[in-house]
Amino acid sequence: MNLDKIKSIALSTAIAIILALFVNVGVATFYKEPKYDECYYPRALKATGEYQEPTPEEAQKEKECWDRNDALRSFYNRNVFIVLVITGTASLLMGLFMGVSSVASGFLFGGILNLFIGIVRYWSDMDEYIRFILLGVVLALLIWIGYKKLR
Repeated sequence: MNLDKIKSIALSTAIAIILALFVNVGVATFYKEPKYDECYYPRALKATGEYQEPTPEEAQKEKECWDRNDALRSFYNRNVFIVLVITGTASLLMGLFMGVSSVASGFLFGGILNLFIGIVRYWSDMDEYIRFILLGVVLALLIWIGYKKLR
């Protein structure tokens, strides 16, 4: 492998990593994660040194607290997912039309990273049908890019 090829690979890799970091740090900077309530309530110790079980009222309050936190987290992750999918797709498309191959490859890989991070963040809250459709769309997009770029 010659030196120019190594430089090209290094530049592509650096662009991909920095692009993904730039987008994710930008999201964290301008769209703050919500503050979550503390859902554990102190328990009195029994004479044996074990924690007492919560009363039904305490257990209900804890459940409601966790449900609120889960709803906030899910809403936030969905919005971050949307931003990362949009920026990831835009990066992929930009990579198709750039003339310098190492920069184009960096944008393609950076777009893939942003798509991956967005999907992983929202995966557990995503409906199973949405997962299937999303993966099908991403697969079709990547195959299309392969034909368009590598033809």
